[in-house]
Amino acid sequence: MKKIIVIKLDDPDDFFYNSILSLFSSHGADVKIITGDGTKISVAPELTIHQSERRVFSSDSEIILTRKEYDIFLYFIQNANQVLTFTQIYEHLWQEPDYGTGQEVVSHHVRSLRRKLQLDNRSSCRICSVRGIGYRFEKS
Repeated sequence: MKKIIVIKLDDPDDFFYNSILSLFSSHGADVKIITGDGTKISVAPELTIHQSERRVFSSDSEIILTRKEYDIFLYFIQNANQVLTFTQIYEHLWQEPDYGTGQEVVSHHVRSLRRKLQLDNRSSCRICSVRGIGYRFEKS
């Protein structure tokens, strides 16, 4: 059974906020933080997307992504724990049919995204390759 919990905090940067976020995330909760200036998505305790600004942060440091890297990452998060084919990713992002180059183009951008995000086995999320098919963004 899915539940929605709403918490209003005056200062979302305080210790209490971070403690609650870590607690929910550690139990596999899909946490979305809505603020007055747009939507912030907590991908992991240390990784946050500021959608209204199209920016990604690891702890307090910004990760500089290209437009396509950001779009792919957001698409992965919106479809967490689902296999996305190379064609699905390509057609969603480029808004045109895949004429056979989608796998190469998507793989290039995902490789760059992985390098920048530095997600590893210690992270609560990662981008997994599904051989010959595409990718799955796993969130634990």
